[in-house]
Amino acid sequence: MSKQPDLMELMNRDEPLNPELMPWVQDVPKLGRMLNNPLVQELFINEKKAAFVNYRYIQKKEAVEKALKDGDVSSYIWLHERPYRLQALIEFYNEAEHIDWPKYWKAVGDVWIDSENIWQNKEEWESIWGASGDKAKAMDAAERKKLKSLKFPLTIYRGYSSTGEIDGLSWTLSKDKAIWFAKRLLSKNHKAHLATATLHNRSDVDALFTRRGEDEIVTRYARNIEFEELK
Repeated sequence: MSKQPDLMELMNRDEPLNPELMPWVQDVPKLGRMLNNPLVQELFINEKKAAFVNYRYIQKKEAVEKALKDGDVSSYIWLHERPYRLQALIEFYNEAEHIDWPKYWKAVGDVWIDSENIWQNKEEWESIWGASGDKAKAMDAAERKKLKSLKFPLTIYRGYSSTGEIDGLSWTLSKDKAIWFAKRLLSKNHKAHLATATLHNRSDVDALFTRRGEDEIVTRYARNIEFEELK
């Protein structure tokens, strides 16, 4: 077993930042220099005293390579920093030599639940949900049971405050929840809107998630959409 490094010594050692990380350093207004790498993020990065950051990067890089080789989709994704986990999911799908499909679809659901900018990555998510496979595994048992219990045609709602969010993939069974989403991030440049749509068949639903205390419907097939501006 390899000896664990002295973390305090690493944090204080003079060592230049790994050249592989240098392209990921950026100047952030009011914060200074930041490292924004898919595996390691660090505020106030000191590129001349980077032994600890370098160590973390190498450790995670080796772990990511092993996870990809082993087909361990969960480890592969969660070793990545949060903003890069969708891209990690896509990379795993494209590069893994073997994939445990139930575990892959579970990871799809977990990454979806963990994401806060679904509409900004709409094309990527449409491709993921449009792939063949047992998408029901993206849901847990309670979510699958609730989806099976729904009656169709089904009315769904979506609240939004930006035009880029009008035809998103995330809807809800709750009109009140949709209105809350529409109003939560309002600014003087955006007004709250409510979209109402109809789903005619259970196959129009890619997934239903209740884990965040919401009855969230994931769909690429919203039909007969009506829009209204909220007061």
